[in-house]
Amino acid sequence: MQNKIDIEEILEKIVFDKDNLDDLKKALMKARSGKISINDLGKNIIKLRAHILKALKEFIPFHLKRESTSKSLAEFTQRSPNSPQLENELEEKNQLLETIGSRINKIYETLNSDLEGTE
Repeated sequence: MQNKIDIEEILEKIVFDKDNLDDLKKALMKARSGKISINDLGKNIIKLRAHILKALKEFIPFHLKRESTSKSLAEFTQRSPNSPQLENELEEKNQLLETIGSRINKIYETLNSDLEGTE
């Protein structure tokens, strides 16, 4: 939900950029006073809208990358609750290794005692 609010705020700042709106207001005033023609006003409006389009094109890839990163992090943290399962598996493997180690030690001791008895 917070991401949606952030997106709306950012888009609003891009579309209703104060400098862009001031430039539009100045162009409209010039057109009213006859300092520029309607054609020039149209060109100014298109230029200002192109500026908005450029800002949106820069923002969208950034936002998509951020969303992808957030999604990856969310998926990773959802897997974290499985860490007790991983701990159990590691504990079982440790117990198995201890069992194998003690058996190897017994075999080694038996072999050692058999070798000492034959000398």
